Amino acid sequence: MTRRSPRAAVAAGHRLTVEAAGEVLAAGGNAFDALIAALWTACVVEPVLCSPGGGGFLMARPEGRAPAVLDFFVQTPRRPRPPEELDFFEVIADFGTDQQAFHIGLGSIATPGFVRGLFAMQRELASLPMRELVAPAVQHAREGVALDELQAYIFSIVAPIYLATPEARAVFESPTRPGHTLQAGEILRQPELADTLEVLAIEGDDLFYRGEIAALIEQQCAEGGGHLRREDLERYCEVERQPLVAGLREHRLWTNPPPSSGGILIAFALALLDGLPADWLPGEGPQRALCIARLLGSPTRHASRIMSTAPLPTGPRSTPCSTPSCWRATARSCWTHRRPCAAPPMSVWWTGPATLPPPPSPTARVAAIWSRAPASCSTTCWARRTSTRTASTAGSRTGA
Repeated sequence: MTRRSPRAAVAAGHRLTVEAAGEVLAAGGNAFDALIAALWTACVVEPVLCSPGGGGFLMARPEGRAPAVLDFFVQTPRRPRPPEELDFFEVIADFGTDQQAFHIGLGSIATPGFVRGLFAMQRELASLPMRELVAPAVQHAREGVALDELQAYIFSIVAPIYLATPEARAVFESPTRPGHTLQAGEILRQPELADTLEVLAIEGDDLFYRGEIAALIEQQCAEGGGHLRREDLERYCEVERQPLVAGLREHRLWTNPPPSSGGILIAFALALLDGLPADWLPGEGPQRALCIARLLGSPTRHASRIMSTAPLPTGPRSTPCSTPSCWRATARSCWTHRRPCAAPPMSVWWTGPATLPPPPSPTARVAAIWSRAPASCSTTCWARRTSTRTASTAGSRTGA
C-alpha cells in the first residue's frame, strides 16, 4: 500500500498502517513521527510481521545531520538456563511449496528492543508526543480490524505458532473454523494490547524495561521455562552506528553495518553490479530487473560467466582512501570523502591482461567488504548519550 502527498510518500504492508502515517503527516508531524505511528499500527494490523516483542533497525538521515543507523534489534539473554528447563519446541510452517521449522516457546525469546527503539526515535527525531503517535494503533486494537487476504494468508503459514497456547488461541483462532487462524474478513480484536500501548505512551519505555511489564516478563519466564531476567531488560540499550557506504555507478547508498549481515550482502551485490560492463544491463524494462535478479540469486556463478566473456573496463587505480568505512568497486571518486579511493580486492577493475583471473570466492569477497566496515566495537547509547565499548558487538547481538 502507498500514499502520496506533495511532500511525502508512505509505503507499508497494510492500508491502515499507511493511513496512520498519512494522518500524522497531515497533522504536521515529520517523517519520523509518521514512521513511529506506522510501526505501532503495524503491531496491531500486521502482527505476524511486527510486534512490541521484536526488534529492528532504523536507517535515518535527519535534516542537517549525518546519516546514522539506530540498532534496536533483539539481544541474547545474558544468563541462559539449562536446556532441560526450557519451554522450547519445534513447529513447522507450511509455505505450500516448502516447509520450514521454527522453534518457539518461552525458551526461544530474546530481549525485545522494539519499544526502546521507538521511544528513542521519538525523543531524538520526532516532533509529536507519543500519545498522538500511538493513538491509531490503540483505536484499531480496541475496535478490531477485519483481516485482509494477505494477512489471513500469512497467519495460515505460521498457524502452529499462533495456536500454540490457550492465550494465543483466544486472540488469533478463527471463530468459524476451530483449529485454524483467523480467516479473511474476520475481526481481529486486541483490547489488552490497546490498554498496554495506551499506558506505555503515558508512562514511557521504562514501564516495559524496568516497571510492571518487565516484572511480568521475568515472572513468566522464571515459571514457564524462559531465559529472560529483569537484568536483561534493565540493561538493554539501543545502539547508534555509522552506516556502511556502498555505491553503484553515480549513486551512493547508506545501509546497515555489522554485526547485521544484510548491509554487507547489499554492498557485495552492488560491488558485483558496479564491476560489470556498463552495457551488460538493458537500459530499462523487465529484462533489466531479470538480469539483476539472476546475478544476485547466484552471484558467483553468474559473475564468473559474465566477467570471463565480457570486454574488460580499463582505467588507472586511484590513491587509496584512508577511511575504512568507504569502499567503491571501481576507481571512481569516494562519495563520502570527495577524493579518489582504491578499488577493493573483489573489484573487477583491471589494467592487466585481456583475461581476468578467477574471481575470488564469495567468502573472500564478503571478507573484503567486512574488513572495510566501521569498527563495530565503538558505539553510542542513544538513551544515555554516552560512549560505550564492547569487546565483541558482533558476537553479542543476534542480528539479521
